[in-house]
Amino acid sequence: MHNTTYIKEFMDYYDYPQEAINVMNEALDKINNTPTIKEGYCTLLNDMVSEKISIADAISQVEKFGEDNGIDERTISLIFIIDASQWAKEKFIQKGIPLQVFFDTFRDLRYKLIECMEVEHTVGTFVAGWFRHHLDVHIFALGRFQYEVTTAYIEEPFTVGGVTINPGDPILSLHIPSSGIPLTDEIRYDSYKKAYEFFKDMFNDGTVHFMCGSWLLYPKAKEFLPPHLNVLRFMDDFTIAHWEERDTFGDDWRLFADKTDLPLEEWPEDTSMRKAYKQWMMNGGKTGEAIGVIIFDGEKILK
Repeated sequence: MHNTTYIKEFMDYYDYPQEAINVMNEALDKINNTPTIKEGYCTLLNDMVSEKISIADAISQVEKFGEDNGIDERTISLIFIIDASQWAKEKFIQKGIPLQVFFDTFRDLRYKLIECMEVEHTVGTFVAGWFRHHLDVHIFALGRFQYEVTTAYIEEPFTVGGVTINPGDPILSLHIPSSGIPLTDEIRYDSYKKAYEFFKDMFNDGTVHFMCGSWLLYPKAKEFLPPHLNVLRFMDDFTIAHWEERDTFGDDWRLFADKTDLPLEEWPEDTSMRKAYKQWMMNGGKTGEAIGVIIFDGEKILK
């Protein structure tokens, strides 16, 4: 199944940075021109596609395989997932899912590549395990957001908009890829409406149920974020089911990239959000995260 031409076309289609293409091509040359490496790599890929091993196990094993053979585990993981996306594409087709949804969904690999380059200064992905959802066709990019078919990750029943969600009920977990696309009202609602059309048969009450767990929903952020930020309107779309503070900002890399190893006073303030978070923490403020719920009827959010 391994297809170097496909991988190169994939990188071109998504406009990968030339630096990344060069590193990926160098790793591909090593895989293709070293018989023992190629055999081991192809065995892992074929065993996953034939379901001899799980997607999660295959990704874990290819990371170790790369490390053992002198290829950065983050680089070989990205190559492996791109290679395997051919298989996922066929599953999209078999399920009758529009190919544009496939192409939009796998754009996430580029977002994670850019994160890896900015945070760890390495070409690849440091969250390879995340892509088991993409390869298993459990997550879909529909407009600005991604939606994962899963079950409600709350500990107690929660009612909003006349709908009660119980722990373990079917739910659409909403994810916010680091695409850089602003969270304007138009862009957010475009995604909600696309998700409604895509998933409306999943629920029997004329609505779709979204759940999101994120640092972006931390309620106290409303105390320090500038009022013009779109993220505040995004927060207001949700009814918060649970939130908590943390002693450490575990998602700091998402906002400050590679600068989190510096003393806090040296963190950049080049965006409104960075400046607000830095000043909040400099003044002793804590950060946190929350789980929020949206009940959407195809046009509006029910509260």
